[in-house]
Amino acid sequence: MALQNLFVPRARMASFNVQLRIEDLNNVPPLNGVFYAKWKFQDHSGTTPRVPVVNREVRWLHAVEKIIDIPVSKDGMLTSCEFKITIKQEVYSHVHMKIGTLNINLSEYALLSGSSRRYFLQESKLNCTLKRP
Repeated sequence: MALQNLFVPRARMASFNVQLRIEDLNNVPPLNGVFYAKWKFQDHSGTTPRVPVVNREVRWLHAVEKIIDIPVSKDGMLTSCEFKITIKQEVYSHVHMKIGTLNINLSEYALLSGSSRRYFLQESKLNCTLKRP
């Protein structure tokens, strides 16, 4: 739990079961090596499997399911809860290059289910899009 959330009363915390999938990365130029995604939110983190580019696409279908607590502000709104994904390329099993990042505020999707979106990577020189259903 983040340090700023330690002093929030339990009555002002909302628990959510986060279920999302990191599906694929599109419009990837034919590059050598394998791609993987590192994700992090609150105290949870992980990585997807390392996958090569096939037909200008990297396909992971990696599921993330965690229970998180998001503080509720005094005016009744959820505070931000950032889900950060970093896409990396591994070449020759020891060179790791950052392709781009994506930051998603999970508070905006708290009551939605089954929605699917495609995002452009931030801090990227490639015109890739990442799909999150």
